[in-house]
Amino acid sequence: MLRENSNNPVSNVEASDQRSATSDPEVNLPDADEAAAIVAARNAWPRRLAQRNIPSSIRLHILKSALKAIIKVVKPRGSKPKISGLHYDWHYRVYLFLKLQVKQEEKALEGPDLFTGRVHVLEFRKVLAKRVADGGGWGKRIRDRILRQEVAWVKQRYIEKPKQGQHQKILFMLDDAETMLVVRNYMNSVGESKVLFSFNKLV
Repeated sequence: MLRENSNNPVSNVEASDQRSATSDPEVNLPDADEAAAIVAARNAWPRRLAQRNIPSSIRLHILKSALKAIIKVVKPRGSKPKISGLHYDWHYRVYLFLKLQVKQEEKALEGPDLFTGRVHVLEFRKVLAKRVADGGGWGKRIRDRILRQEVAWVKQRYIEKPKQGQHQKILFMLDDAETMLVVRNYMNSVGESKVLFSFNKLV
């Protein structure tokens, strides 16, 4: 199973979560008007975030609800996760991404809205997703996939099971993001130079 190394940018997020392993984020119940706004924003996620009239409180409610739901998958109380392998790893990436977003939204509630002027909310999502991807030594393709899967989770509470190994053109396996995840994880664990040396000896 893939994990961040000790020097990755999201290690602080993971460390704080280890101290409160299964604690759920507190989700306050909204009133009727706010509930309708939350539903509308969630259904149009993340495009609705581009509208500056969506306050941090609504964004935070959506993110906390999604985070609470995915915690039950990756860190179920009193039992082991029901998913494993790369399917678990993708859920874990989305979990870290949601946790980073919640932390930023909580900061926004303490002062001026983080996304008014200085940085656009949709661009900042890319920054946070890249931080999660960088933690595993991955690039833009994995960042973009984290973004897509977070949208699927927010809207449907569902992340599609990986389909690596089911391609007809096996010669192009390294074009598959799932295969690259496994390769990158192995290279990080044994050292990239050793892998390249072994490969050069083969050819």
